[in-house]
Amino acid sequence: MKSPVRSIPIVFILIIGLLARPIESAFATPLQSDLGQTAADQVINSAFDYLATQQNPDGGLRWLDETSSAAVTLRAVLALAANHFSQDRLQSEEGLNPMDYLEAEGIQWIYQEETETPGLSIARTGQLLAAIAAANRDPQQFGDQGLNLIYLLNENYDPNTGIYGAATSDNVTDQIWAILGLTANNFDVPQEAADWLAAAQGEDGAWNDGYGSYLDTTPLALLALLASGQYDSNSDAIEVGIAFMVENQEQSGGWQSEWDTTTNASITGAMLQVISALGDVPMSGNWQLEAGNPYSAIQALQQESGVIGGDYANAYSTADALLGVSGQPLFRLGDLAQASNAFDYLFAAQDSAGGWDAAGQTIDVILAIAAAGWQPASLQSEGNTPLNALEAGLDAYIEAGPDAIGKAILGVAALGQDPADFNGLNLSDILLDEYDETALAFGDPGNTWHQALAILGLAAAGSEAPEGAVATLAGLQQADGGWEYATGFGSWPDSTSLAIQALLAAGYDPADSVIADAVAYIQSTQTEDGGWGDSSTTAYALMALNALNEPLTDWQTASGTDPLTSLMSYQKANGSFVYSWEYADDSVMATASALLALFGGDYILPRTNHTPTAALLIDPGEGETQTACVPLATETISGLELLDASGFEYDSQEGYINSILGISNPDGETNYWSYWAWNGREWVFQSAGANDSIVHPGTVEAWHFTSWEVYPSLPPDTLPVMATLCDSGSLLKDYNVEPYLSYADLYQGEAAAEMAPPASGATAEAPQDATESAPAASATEEAPTQVSPTPAAEAEPLPLAPIIILGVLAVVIVVVILMINKKNSQ
Repeated sequence: MKSPVRSIPIVFILIIGLLARPIESAFATPLQSDLGQTAADQVINSAFDYLATQQNPDGGLRWLDETSSAAVTLRAVLALAANHFSQDRLQSEEGLNPMDYLEAEGIQWIYQEETETPGLSIARTGQLLAAIAAANRDPQQFGDQGLNLIYLLNENYDPNTGIYGAATSDNVTDQIWAILGLTANNFDVPQEAADWLAAAQGEDGAWNDGYGSYLDTTPLALLALLASGQYDSNSDAIEVGIAFMVENQEQSGGWQSEWDTTTNASITGAMLQVISALGDVPMSGNWQLEAGNPYSAIQALQQESGVIGGDYANAYSTADALLGVSGQPLFRLGDLAQASNAFDYLFAAQDSAGGWDAAGQTIDVILAIAAAGWQPASLQSEGNTPLNALEAGLDAYIEAGPDAIGKAILGVAALGQDPADFNGLNLSDILLDEYDETALAFGDPGNTWHQALAILGLAAAGSEAPEGAVATLAGLQQADGGWEYATGFGSWPDSTSLAIQALLAAGYDPADSVIADAVAYIQSTQTEDGGWGDSSTTAYALMALNALNEPLTDWQTASGTDPLTSLMSYQKANGSFVYSWEYADDSVMATASALLALFGGDYILPRTNHTPTAALLIDPGEGETQTACVPLATETISGLELLDASGFEYDSQEGYINSILGISNPDGETNYWSYWAWNGREWVFQSAGANDSIVHPGTVEAWHFTSWEVYPSLPPDTLPVMATLCDSGSLLKDYNVEPYLSYADLYQGEAAAEMAPPASGATAEAPQDATESAPAASATEEAPTQVSPTPAAEAEPLPLAPIIILGVLAVVIVVVILMINKKNSQ
C-alpha cells in the first residue's frame, strides 16, 4: 500500500533502501552487477550469438560433429536460464528452441540408445532433470511419453547403501547428478545419499569420475553436497574441497587440466558455480590472484566469434562458461527452486508476533502464501500466526485511509476470514464510510491507490463498489494510457496495474478501450530486459498481466527476456528479492510481491468456499483412481474417520482394512491396502495407522492396493493437483503437513492429475505378520525426515553516523514531497 508520504514510489523506496542498506556482503549482488553490467552483457550476449550459429533446425546444438548433441543442448538450456533468458533466445530456423530438442530426443539420450550397450544412465537422467527444472518443465511427466524421471532416479536408489545407480568411490558421477537433478526440481535427497558422497571424497579433497578427472568432478560434487541442504560452507567435506580448489587455481585465476595449455572454460565455469553457491564472488580476496580471478580468466578466453574456450573451444565449453559467469548454481535455476528458496527466506523472517514487522507487509506475505496454495494461518512463529499478527495490528493500520482498509480486506479474505466480521469490525462498512458521495471518491479523489484498493477490497468482501468511485478511477487515466499515484506525479506502471485490476474487478471487459490503452501504456514502458526497472514495479505489472491472462510470450523482448525472467533476476542467493541491485538490501515486501506475481496471483481474489476440507484418493493399483473431498466437521479427524466420511465402501476386521471398493487380497496373493499422505510434492507412507493419524484441513491422503513383497512399497499411481481435487477450490495446504512446493503448485493448468508411476521418498518394509489385509491402526513404514528451512543470512547494521545523515536527508526529501503535493492539490 502507498501512503501519502510515498507520493513518488521510487523516491520513497530509495530512501528506505538507503536507510536499511547493509554493508557489502557476499549475498549483496549478482555476479554481473559486481563486474559492471555493460561488460558482463557484452560477454554474455556475444557468447549466445555464437551458440546461435551452432544450433541445428531441430533446436539442438552441435558439439563434435554436425549432429545435435543432447549434452551440449542441455547445457545451453542451463546457461539460458542462469542468465535470465527465455529458451527462445536460441531459436532455430524451424522455430525450435533447445528445450524442444530435449523433449523430442532426451529420453533416447538418457537410455544411451546411440551406444552399443543401451540402458538407463542415472548420470544422464540427473543432467536432463537439471535442464527440465531450469526450463520450468514437469519432471514427472516429461516428453511425449509423459515419463516420470523422478521415479526413475528413486527406483535406482539403494536405501541400504545410500547409492544411486552404479556409483562407486572411484566413479561418483551417478551420485552427483542424481542429487543435482532431484534438488533442482525441489525434491528431497536422503541424508544417507549425501553422506555417501561426502565419504567418497579423497584425502586431497577431490572426487573421481572414473577417469581421473578430479578437476571436472570435484566442483560438481561440492555443488551436489551444497544442493542437498545437508552440508554447508563449514562442513569438513566442503572446506577440504575448497582447499583443493584453491591449491589447483592457476595464476591466471582459472583452472587448467593436464591436457590443456591454458584455462579450461568448463572446469572454471563449474568452479565459479561453487563460488556462487557459497555466497562468494570471484573478485574477492579468496579467489583474486596476481594475474586475475576466475571470471577474468574466462573472459580472457572469449574469441572474436563469441566462443569461449581454450584449446578445445566449442559450444560445450561456451555453455559451461556462460553458466559459470551467471553467478547462479545449476540447482537453483528453475522457478520452482527459486520460489521455494524465497519462501524459506520469508518463513525464516516471520517475527514472534506471527507477522512480518508491519501490518501492510504482513498482508503482502499472506497474499503470497495463499497464492502458493498454503493456508496462511498454518505458518507459526512462537505459537503466533499471520492471523494473530493482523488482528493485533489492524486497528492502527486501517487508520491510514481507504487504501489501507481495502488492502486489509484482501489480507482478511486470503486468511479465509469474513471481512464483515473480523476482530469485532465490519471492514466493508468501515470502507464504505470513507466514500464521499459529493466527490464520488474514496479519500483523495485524485489518488489512484485510494480508489483502486478500495474497489479491490470491496470485491474481495463480496460487496459492490460505488459506481462513482469506479467512474472516478477510470477518469484518472492519463493521455498516455497510464495512471499516476496522485495528481501531478506522472504515470507509472504499478499504479496503472492496480487500476487495471480494480476496473476488471468492477466489471470492465478486458477488451474495453480503457483497459486496452492501459495495457499499451504498460508495454510502452517495458525495458529491454523484459521488466520495468525494479522488482516491485515488475511484479505489479505482472499482476495485471496475470489478471488479464496475458501470455508472457507476447511480452518477450528482442533480447530474449520476458517479465518473469526479469523479475527472477532480482533474487539473491539467500532467497530474498531486492528492490533493485543498486539498493541490494533484503526486502520482505519485494519478495512477497515477486512470489504473488510468480504464482499467477493478483489483487482480484477468487471467491472460494473456505469450509475446512480434506481429500482422499483410492488407487486400486490397476484401474481408475477415485477421489473424494470431505468437509471437516471438527478441527481435525483421523484417517479412518476420513475414509468413513468419504462414502467409499470399505471393510475392516480386527483393526485391519482388508477391502476398499470391494477390492481385497485373493487367497495366496500378497496384496494389501497401503496408507499414504501427500507432503506437497510426493507420497509418504504413513508411519501411524489410519485410526491414529491426524487429518488437518488441506490434507490429501490415499489408499493404494499394492504388494508387500515390493520394497520400498509402491506409492499411489496418482499425483494430486490441488486445484482439481475439489470443485470448491478451497483445498489450501497446511504448511505443517505439506511444507513443500511441487510443479503443480506453480503450473496448475499444465499439470495433469493422473501421472503414473510417481516417485516416493519413503522407505518401507513389508507389514509384519500380514496375511490378507493391512492394519488400519498401525504400520511399519517410516516417513522420510523433513529438512527445516535454512535461516536467511543476516545483514550487519550500518554504523550510527550514516544512519543519522541519511535520516536527515530522508526528512528533507519527505518535506519537499509534501510541499509539492500540497501545491499540486491547490
